[in-house]
Amino acid sequence: VWQQGSSDPRVLDHGSDVYVHGVALTPDGNTIVTRGSDGTVKVWDRNLDSLIQKGCIWLQDYFTTNPEVDPYVRSMCENIPTS
Repeated sequence: VWQQGSSDPRVLDHGSDVYVHGVALTPDGNTIVTRGSDGTVKVWDRNLDSLIQKGCIWLQDYFTTNPEVDPYVRSMCENIPTS
């Protein structure tokens, strides 16, 4: 998979020692489905707003409990709904 408008490859990680054997893109272009060599299927969301929200939810506890987080980095999730 490559970034749009670039020849830079992007990695879809199925885990160590697992190769991606199949890739499909939904008609709206917002979802990628991959099949790994171990038979696992993963769904990758390409909707940027959804990805940012998921990232902020994932990092919420880290931002709250780690006083060393750079204020600029912490501010990236301030206005993102996490519930």
